[in-house]
Amino acid sequence: MLRKSFLFLLLVVVSLSASAFEVKPGLWEITQTSGEGGGESSGQVETTKFCYNEKYVSDYAESVRADLEYAGFQVDGLEEDSGSVHMTITDSSLTPPFVADIILEKISDEHVVYKNLERAGSVPEYVDERRFISKDC
Repeated sequence: MLRKSFLFLLLVVVSLSASAFEVKPGLWEITQTSGEGGGESSGQVETTKFCYNEKYVSDYAESVRADLEYAGFQVDGLEEDSGSVHMTITDSSLTPPFVADIILEKISDEHVVYKNLERAGSVPEYVDERRFISKDC
C-alpha cells in the first residue's frame, strides 16, 4: 500500500513538472508594442534586453506575478499549463480601477508572447514579443 501511495505521488509530481511553463535562462530581447487602447502611445514600439537567470525561469509564471506585484498590481487567478499562463491584474489606486487580463503564450522555450488585455476593451493595451538571444548575459 505504501509503495502504491509513493508511486502515485511520484506520478503527480512528474505530471505537474511536465506541465510547467518553462523558458530558457539567458539574454532575451523584449519588443513591446502598444495597442489601440494605449492612448497617445498607440502603435509605439520599444525594444529592451533582459537577462533571465536560472532562478527566474525555474518558476516563470510566479516570477512574472512577483514583477507585477512589485509594480503595484494585485494579481489574481493565476492559471498555468505548459503552453500558457493567464492571470488578472488590478490597480485600485486609479479611478476607475484598472483591470486587465494578462496572457502569456509560449510559442517555444525561446519565444513568448505576452498580452495585456484591458477589460474595458478587446484590443490589447500592449503586446510583448519576448525572444531568446543567447545563454550568456
